[in-house]
Amino acid sequence: MKTKFEQLCSLLNEKDKAQIFTLIHTRFLGGQDEHAAFFKRVMRERKPFSKNIPVRERLIMSDLYQMIEKWLVIRLVLKDDNSFDGKLLQFFRQNENEKLFREKMADARKKTHIEGIQNSAFYERMGNLLYEQWEFDQLHNRFSNAEAEEIQRYKEIASISRQLMETVTLVPQAALISREIDTSLTDHLMPYVQQKGYLGIPCIALYYYALHMIRYPEDEEWFYRFSNELDQHKQVFPKEELKTLYFQAINYCIRRHNLGDNNYSRRLLEYYNLQF
Repeated sequence: MKTKFEQLCSLLNEKDKAQIFTLIHTRFLGGQDEHAAFFKRVMRERKPFSKNIPVRERLIMSDLYQMIEKWLVIRLVLKDDNSFDGKLLQFFRQNENEKLFREKMADARKKTHIEGIQNSAFYERMGNLLYEQWEFDQLHNRFSNAEAEEIQRYKEIASISRQLMETVTLVPQAALISREIDTSLTDHLMPYVQQKGYLGIPCIALYYYALHMIRYPEDEEWFYRFSNELDQHKQVFPKEELKTLYFQAINYCIRRHNLGDNNYSRRLLEYYNLQF
């Protein structure tokens, strides 16, 4: 059986390994000559270790494992604009540098809107940015409540969207293995969504309609609402989430088709082609 270190290395491509190797001696990873030599051997030999690994080599592997973990986390943060910008804004705020803070805030907000995505992650990001702005403003005026309602609104939309999305995903899966999951929180949210007018928000409306499709498959109205909403707003979802939404439509069409409703056969093919 492969060691944890071998398993982690198997997830890296040659470019990744080469980059890690160049960083081993830096203060960033804090490695020594023995770490670099061992990792170079791993890159060169590409074969499993024997069962009887010397104690010193096991310690080196443990060190390298932690170095690679650190490198992976940094790389993932750099790829995630939300984390990247959030950490920089936090640093500028903590050091009370208004110029750098405001420039980064303007850049982060502009970048968020240019992308055009408006799913739960978008609302969460906007809520976080506005909250960071609020915390910075508190340094100068602790009575400031700038955009407080907007912060709450963004956060609430993100939370409701995620809750509905998870329920829509988990309920059918649980049904496959004849289990039920507790949806009481989601059930409480359904009337609240209507009360707040959140059916005008695509990342809430689509999962709201999808849950009704799952619960009331005999009522075609929910499918029509879902499909119309999806057709109108598919551009505001990232590719992976869009595939998940198409999957909901596909599942509904399959259920109707299996019940002998041939009207859904064409729609099934259309959604299948869109997903793949």
